[in-house]
Amino acid sequence: MTGAGLTRRRLLRHCALAALPVLHGCARDSAVQCADPALLSAGEAQMRKTRQYVELTDGAQQRCDSCRFFSAPDAQGCGHCEILDGPVNSAGYCESWAQRS
Repeated sequence: MTGAGLTRRRLLRHCALAALPVLHGCARDSAVQCADPALLSAGEAQMRKTRQYVELTDGAQQRCDSCRFFSAPDAQGCGHCEILDGPVNSAGYCESWAQRS
């Protein structure tokens, strides 16, 4: 199917997004998804993949909120990353993490 029809990829994306609230309740630290993966440009998605960004890290000391590229967290814990040029979770992590000075 082409055009605006329902493709397998779109169906899987919708199912994955529908499952997020359920999985959210199972998260150990209640990670908030700060950017909808379906709305990221191809470049933004590739940058997150290349930098291995995750919404919730196991590394307690290397979190986005302690990174020098992170700024302006909101009430939900979402802030902005200069490297990824977009919203990230304060409890997240990527390979570009750098200690605040």
